[in-house]
Amino acid sequence: MLASPSDVNDEREIARKIIWEWNYLYSIHKKMVLLPIGWETHSAPLLGDRPQEIINKQVLGQSDLLIGIFWTRIGTPTGNFISGSAEEIEAHIKTGKPVMLYFSNKPVALDRVDNSQYQKLIAFKNEYMQRGLIETFSSIEDFKNKFERQLAIMINTTSYFKGFEEAGVIAVQNGEPIAVDKYINRLADVEQRKLKLSVKPKLWLNGASTNGASGDIKIDLNNKGETAYIKDIKLLSGNINLHSLSLPYELNKSERRYIFGRTTGENHISNTSYTIEVSYEDELGNKFISIIEGVGPKATITKTIEN
Repeated sequence: MLASPSDVNDEREIARKIIWEWNYLYSIHKKMVLLPIGWETHSAPLLGDRPQEIINKQVLGQSDLLIGIFWTRIGTPTGNFISGSAEEIEAHIKTGKPVMLYFSNKPVALDRVDNSQYQKLIAFKNEYMQRGLIETFSSIEDFKNKFERQLAIMINTTSYFKGFEEAGVIAVQNGEPIAVDKYINRLADVEQRKLKLSVKPKLWLNGASTNGASGDIKIDLNNKGETAYIKDIKLLSGNINLHSLSLPYELNKSERRYIFGRTTGENHISNTSYTIEVSYEDELGNKFISIIEGVGPKATITKTIEN
């Protein structure tokens, strides 16, 4: 279960991706599948009890590992605890199941910090520093690297999880018993497809511009998806010399990269046709090719091929 206030949404999404990637790499060997859950995705409306108690029964009670992530907020009081996340952590600890706590040291603008929330969080952090080993991180990338490594350590060394690996249970699907290896294979295929979609880049063009006097062209390449690792940019056709490529290049989400060129033919740059191939990979090493076709300042990505 992912337990965290609203100011760490990015870290929560990264944690989910790392969990899916763990499944892709290790689920068959370890004979287990990790499913990231949280109140926002795995609870349903229900009356008759405190909201947090309903979440505890519907979500927390089904969890084997709790991952808590905090930055500047502790969260909303539940009536029994200073926040829902704090109540979830304490309830999970009482079951004897493992808990991993992460605290962000990322810089933040002071006018965005609720001082009351922050002071409660500091007291909360200090309490748990006395009760076990917590982790801090200084950036999104730092969190990604630490959680990826420490999740593997948790699964490999904690006695709680060894029982899953050694049990050799038989799964049931559609009312029929099937071998656990076969079941995990099916789940792994599904999660691999989900993971590929979650890390997929999406290149697009924000237009192009030309300088008639110099014969220069500048193509504005953007990325709407996850990080694209651009390996090569080459001209397939047209009287243009491409330059200033500086490859390989990491094009992150919402970033842009210009492709520069200069006409070498007799045609004016505004009338010069060209076809450019951009080769890139996603975070899992899946390979893509996008084809840019244009005439002068009118350019578009006509197709993208996944190898």
